[in-house]
Amino acid sequence: MSMLLENRLSVNVARAKIPLRKQNIQGGRMSASEWIGAAIIVGGLAMTNPTVEDTESEVRQLILAEIANTGITQDADAGTNIVTGLCKLAIEDCYNLIRATLTIETRSFFVAKDITIHGAGGINLRCIGAIKHLWCPKFLNDSPASKQT
Repeated sequence: MSMLLENRLSVNVARAKIPLRKQNIQGGRMSASEWIGAAIIVGGLAMTNPTVEDTESEVRQLILAEIANTGITQDADAGTNIVTGLCKLAIEDCYNLIRATLTIETRSFFVAKDITIHGAGGINLRCIGAIKHLWCPKFLNDSPASKQT
């Protein structure tokens, strides 16, 4: 069977014959240029791993965006609406107050960081830091572990 496979190095995909290299069928090895390319990509990612300053800057942007996008609503209690209104008037002071209540925990990996932002009331936000940016995807923050007190 393997001899037949080696003799016929093509596969019929959607009625078109596509030739395959023998090494791809057998699991193959990466060439030197492929290894060099992979090393350059990994090295580039490692060099863009966010620093503490990058992380602080991204957290600041997240908080300021949340302040800007939060509005006064009829559903909220009066205290929440008053604080929201004051935050809109003095955004920097509001940011400083919120930031003082946060703890940022980071775990570094070679090409990225796992960042958890612990907030008041046991609310946690998990993010991935890479390429000098933070991503806080919903799937990381829907688990019960992200809501621990």
